Amino acid sequence: MRKIAAICALVSIISIAAFQSSPLTPSQMDMLKPLIRVGGASGVVIKSYKASDGNFYAHIITCAHVVEKFKTLKTNVPIIALEFDAKGKIVSNTKYEGWIEEYEEDCDYAIIACKIDYILPVCKVGPIESRQLKIFDRVVAVGCPLSEPIWATEGIVSSLNTRFKYPNSFGHSAQIAPGNSGGPLYKDGYLVGINCAMSTFKGKIVNQESETIGSITTPVYHIAISISLVRIMSVLGPKKVRTYFGN
Repeated sequence: MRKIAAICALVSIISIAAFQSSPLTPSQMDMLKPLIRVGGASGVVIKSYKASDGNFYAHIITCAHVVEKFKTLKTNVPIIALEFDAKGKIVSNTKYEGWIEEYEEDCDYAIIACKIDYILPVCKVGPIESRQLKIFDRVVAVGCPLSEPIWATEGIVSSLNTRFKYPNSFGHSAQIAPGNSGGPLYKDGYLVGINCAMSTFKGKIVNQESETIGSITTPVYHIAISISLVRIMSVLGPKKVRTYFGN
């Protein structure tokens, strides 16, 4: 029995080592690279460019509640740009200060602008067909929870008609944790939502700061707000969106 246990343990160690030595696929890296830390939570880069003044800039989508305190205090938003190795491990981070470009509390949606040192990777936003969700669609959530450097989870779209207070919200089963707020939700590698809240076993809705902000009578699931290019284009401009969004 001891020999069998030892062999099983050895196999487990070899399996873990093999898993850790495997690089991420290009599509996985495409979902990971645009991730950025915003305050104590997450965000995703939707635009990065060199302006006519010679400086580099980035625009970041996150949740309004993530930057609410900075708006109230009228201070800059702390931003941390991340760089990853081929296995998805953070190898460097650079701190910046951004400012709120757009803030919509009713939809829990904000765009942050930031002056940076170089062009950052941007997320992929596909044609409108790629953002039309249905029940059972597989989705991937990526974020920076408070207790972990990076958190990537997979699930399915579980509800298109949530009882959450945001009219543009939907439910999914990909696990999220405090700090995931503002992080991207992908379908087939394309951005389809921004994670904003999670439900508890008692049916309460809490934001990523663990504050109760509503209630539901449905099973436990996680909440994301859907992406509207109409709002984004109103800030960035249609030509710039086509230029800097991924294909």
